[in-house]
Amino acid sequence: AERLARLFEHVREHYAERISVGQAARLVHMSQAQFMKVFKKVSGMTFVGHVTRVRIMNALRQLRETDLTIAEIAARCGFSDQSYFDRRFRQAFGKSPREWRQRHAEAAMTAARTVGRG
Repeated sequence: AERLARLFEHVREHYAERISVGQAARLVHMSQAQFMKVFKKVSGMTFVGHVTRVRIMNALRQLRETDLTIAEIAARCGFSDQSYFDRRFRQAFGKSPREWRQRHAEAAMTAARTVGRG
């Protein structure tokens, strides 16, 4: 787990960049096979799954906090293909990024209207 700490930090800081399983294994000085086994045991998911999760969570923050287009957010979060981003986002949250942003904006407007009442 300690050997992976540096990698977790690297992914957090560089999630938008391409990083292969081979590169990740080299970063922690393991063979690719050993890395895949250790990573899954420690994190409970594959390395690719972890990177995708970090990217999706960063995209969620950008959907909430910026007015960037969905395509811009997808690209900034390391997804080279917006339709792949849409599929992964829907898989994670049950809504497309556009639907999630709309729902979140509507909830924020409702909350803003109720501030000061009562």
